[in-house]
Amino acid sequence: MTTDITKPVLGSPDALWSYAEELDNVYCSTCHAKIPANHFTVNAWGPVAKGMGDRTDISALDLEILTKFFQNHAKDVAGH
Repeated sequence: MTTDITKPVLGSPDALWSYAEELDNVYCSTCHAKIPANHFTVNAWGPVAKGMGDRTDISALDLEILTKFFQNHAKDVAGH
């Protein structure tokens, strides 16, 4: 059975973004200085995160969450 999601699943993304920041600390900041999410554009973050993620044992789901965090806080995203 499949269905369409027509309303937001989360009331607020804050908990998800907090988890993404933990992932950043565990998988990214252990190898290099922390890169602010607003360092790259939304389109640049995908390849950057994938390239770096391939060097770690991060799960596909966690990499997707981390990538979405970076993209949602990218320098060319309105409100950031």
